[in-house]
Amino acid sequence: MRKYIIGFCGKIYPAIWLRANLYGKTPESFCYSVKEVDEFIKSYYDEEDQSFYFETCPKWKKRFGITTHNEFSAYFALDGSEYGKYFQEYKTPIFVIKETAKEYFLIINESLQSIGFFRLFDTNSAYQEISMFLGNELVESTRPIPRMNDEVKISSHGFDKFSFRKDKEKIC
Repeated sequence: MRKYIIGFCGKIYPAIWLRANLYGKTPESFCYSVKEVDEFIKSYYDEEDQSFYFETCPKWKKRFGITTHNEFSAYFALDGSEYGKYFQEYKTPIFVIKETAKEYFLIINESLQSIGFFRLFDTNSAYQEISMFLGNELVESTRPIPRMNDEVKISSHGFDKFSFRKDKEKIC
């Protein structure tokens, strides 16, 4: 099991990577909700192990080195507000924090395909989210907007003193 924190366009998505070692097979899955974790446990573990997982039982943690259903539920309820600073700090729409062997790695602009993020956002929606986030949240104005009085604005748009009035000399 490995924990992931995925930052995508200003929002935080907790995820867990699970792998089961079963008789030479090693099924694995990225889970973005406790329901997906529950389905993984039900699919690849026997009834005894499932009962250890769904009940708060220290045998599960001791035997498999991972936590119980209640602890997974608490992890997915994480609001992640402390991770939001990385969007502005690194000027990025995407980051991934990956836990390995009690160490954490921050990866900027990580490929989200390898972690199954397409189950949350399809390609077009992800592109639109990234485009809006870059255009709204990460943009910085490099030049100040000059201040102009009304007369300068009028003349810069091609109007003169007769644009909205009739010339008195031309009236017959």
